[in-house]
Amino acid sequence: MNYNQKENYCPDDFSSAITYTINDFCNKAHVDNDTDYWTLIGFIPIRKNGGLAFEDFDTYQRLLKTNKLKYQTIPSKSTSGLFTRFGFSCQISKYMSITMEKYHIDHYKDKNHSFGNYDD
Repeated sequence: MNYNQKENYCPDDFSSAITYTINDFCNKAHVDNDTDYWTLIGFIPIRKNGGLAFEDFDTYQRLLKTNKLKYQTIPSKSTSGLFTRFGFSCQISKYMSITMEKYHIDHYKDKNHSFGNYDD
């Protein structure tokens, strides 16, 4: 997705874009041209007629700097033709990245310091 974003997130925004793919979607290797720092991607094997593929069930999840690294979605490979995959990506906003870095160093340890729009 190539677009420029205004930096008007509040700290609890998670994602500026959420996508999903099915039915052997694939694309060419590319680098994202946007302001997000990270993208969470995942693939879950499913049957073409619906439902999860439980035998030898395995998922793939990665957190990538997709504005710095080339990445792509490759075609599914099912020898029987019965399976495909459900894929998803969540572009994690700049402010969520900064918020998580602060959380990691206990920046929000003080109960008076709010994080999000609700009280714990």
